[in-house]
Formats: sequence, C-alpha cells, structure tokens
Amino acid sequence: ESGGVMHIDVIYDDEVGGVDEENDILAERFTKTIQFSRESSKDLGQNTITHIKVMLNIAKCHLKLKSFHKVIKYASIALALGKYYLQHEKSVERRKIMINFCGNALQIRAKAYLSTGNHRSAVRDCKVVKRSDDIDTKIVKAVEKLATEIEHDEKEKRKKDRKLANEIGKWVQKSLNSK
Repeated sequence: ESGGVMHIDVIYDDEVGGVDEENDILAERFTKTIQFSRESSKDLGQNTITHIKVMLNIAKCHLKLKSFHKVIKYASIALALGKYYLQHEKSVERRKIMINFCGNALQIRAKAYLSTGNHRSAVRDCKVVKRSDDIDTKIVKAVEKLATEIEHDEKEKRKKDRKLANEIGKWVQKSLNSK
C-alpha cells in the first residue's frame, strides 16, 4: 500500500460468474490496482464485489500452488464475506454476482477438500451449490462434475480398504493356522 493505491497480485478471469475449469482457463497474471482511500466509497472494504473477488482470486492462486489448506481458508473468507454482504445488498444485479462468487467459492473449497481427503466436507459444499436455483448453470455443472470425481474417489478408497481388509484377514488366518 502506498500513496492511496493498493497493488494486489491476482489471477484474472473474464467470466462474471467466476467459473474456471482447469482445462479451459486462460489465466493471465497481472497486478490489479485498486484505489484505496478511507473517504472513498470505492474503498476495498466498501466495494463488496471487489472484496469477495480478491479473496476468491487468492484462493484460486493457492489452488494452482496446491496449498490446499490456504485454499480452504481464503475460499471460506470469500464465502463468509459474500453471505454477509448479501444480507445488505439491494441491487439485484450485484446480488446475482455475489451469489455466483459464493458458488464458485464453494466449488473451489470442495476441490481443496477433495485434495486433502476430506470427502464429507467436499460433498457438503457440492450439495449446497446443487440445491441453489440462483447459481449460474456453468458453476452447477462444474460442481456436478466434481461430485462425480468425489464419488469415484470414494469408490476407489473403499475398494482399497476391502482389499487391505482381505489381506489382513488372510494374514491373521495364516498366523492362526501355523500355531
């Protein structure tokens, strides 16, 4: 922060809804300059959409770095800010943007939960997005794809657990028979 200007390094994506599938993303790194002044209505704390978007972009950066605990932290902050600002926002257009950012925060957080092996939380975030009628269909489709990934991951885990249980059972049986 210097001279009334704050420089924030973020990932920029053109879609208003905030969806960015990893294969489709054409992310361009840049330094976004936000006018920052305590008297200004465009203050980072007052510009609610920018505030949410900055936290969401930080989460996206950490997702690319595979810093999953930080992804969860910043996506949760974006989600909390979105929920708080939605309570006070009157503009229908701004509310829709905030709702989509919240949906995107849930999607990103679910990806991070999946990567950390926390399937229960990933499924919970996916269900919240799928239940909402207000979230953009692109986000919902991306979350449905993620939910399928989670389901597949859980099946693979159960398969490995059964195989391990069978091996342990055979080992125990073999050790009992050798006595």
